[in-house]
Amino acid sequence: MSSRRMYTMAETAMSTVSMAIVGAYMGMLDPKYVVAALILNMFSTFIILSLINPYSVDEEEDIQVSHLYDGQSFFDMLGEYILAGFKVALIVAVMLIGFIAIIAGINTIFSAVIGISFQDCLGYVFID
Repeated sequence: MSSRRMYTMAETAMSTVSMAIVGAYMGMLDPKYVVAALILNMFSTFIILSLINPYSVDEEEDIQVSHLYDGQSFFDMLGEYILAGFKVALIVAVMLIGFIAIIAGINTIFSAVIGISFQDCLGYVFID
């Protein structure tokens, strides 16, 4: 897959909004405005991407997904997606635990060397 196509896929994934954020917005604003904003966001992403990253796909480079799951039952496909989602959730949990461990280690080092934690240092740096 070309780098331009990969960039387009990454940009459309980054432009999406999680449903937790949408729910929070719907609690703050009238839901009709939130839905309209989501639709406009989707179209504006494709418009901006076509201006920033124009490309054309050759016939041999085009990916056909119509025969991707031939012979596979609904429950087989559902099981694959559930396992893929579980793997993603597990990876995110491991990364979160690692991040918390790194911050705890940095806090310990800062506390031992200068007497205040790393989080307190960041608090002093970014205080209003």
